[in-house]
Amino acid sequence: MSEPSAQPTAPATLEGVARWRGWPVAAAALAVALAAPSLADGLQGEDWGIVLDATARPFEPWPFHAAPDPSRANAAAREAGFVPWFSDPELRIVFFRPLGTWLLQLDALVSRAVGLSGAAGIQLVRAHGLAWLAALIVAGGLALRRLLGPSPAFLLALAVFA
Repeated sequence: MSEPSAQPTAPATLEGVARWRGWPVAAAALAVALAAPSLADGLQGEDWGIVLDATARPFEPWPFHAAPDPSRANAAAREAGFVPWFSDPELRIVFFRPLGTWLLQLDALVSRAVGLSGAAGIQLVRAHGLAWLAALIVAGGLALRRLLGPSPAFLLALAVFA
């Protein structure tokens, strides 16, 4: 009596691997895991200016952020290395970041509402940013899958995007 022979399975191809529907979520999870150490960081770069500006005045629907005294701000920026030594002392740098500002204002409002301040409040800002990162990678991955189909090109594009 012979045993039934097992059917040989074809080796997995890249097209077969690309068919797995969980790639966008897996890419988002990996990106969030790699960015998770940022929860321990404080505010970075222009975040400081936006937070200070957002807390000093009421909510604005189209916020512009600029230093109130450009000559003093430029001297400090020149000393810190943010602008070159030959920059004009009256140079005005204005940031227009409505979405970033609105989200930081929302984070500040939520932090105050739940009683968080200091490092815990900044961790809330970072966690909110990581949630946006995950959502954007999943949305981008779904769009790339629809555009490119389940192919090696999709996997490469998702890896580069994430």
